[in-house]
Amino acid sequence: MLPTANRIRKTTEYQFVFRNGKRKGNSALVVYAVKMNNLEADLSQVGFVVGKTVGNSVVRHRLTRKLRHIMRQLLPHLIPAQIVIRTLKPAADLSSEELTSLLLKEFRRLELLKTPEIDLINSNRQTDLEDQTNLDNFGR
Repeated sequence: MLPTANRIRKTTEYQFVFRNGKRKGNSALVVYAVKMNNLEADLSQVGFVVGKTVGNSVVRHRLTRKLRHIMRQLLPHLIPAQIVIRTLKPAADLSSEELTSLLLKEFRRLELLKTPEIDLINSNRQTDLEDQTNLDNFGR
């Protein structure tokens, strides 16, 4: 779960980002973003739009959970901004790694990353390997 301070919740906030933000997208995701100056905020806020065209309720909620998990890892690497991620139908079939790489690509295009050379996919794999090793050694 994302911290409350990092969530966009109100309709007016979504409308603000849609109307005033820059938009970049690909075949699976569209990212809208409004950069905040230092006086307005010191953290990023994220909202998700997953419509019924993506799939049934189970598919939509699974996709939202994946995106929330990815964004929780990316938040420390983002400049202060309000970001809305709108998913398209092909996003339902993508793995977490593919979603992460697509999001990073769009964040680079929108210049939202503090350092553009982030490789979360490989660092996540390393962490997963370490976790698996710890589980394998548990109880020995």
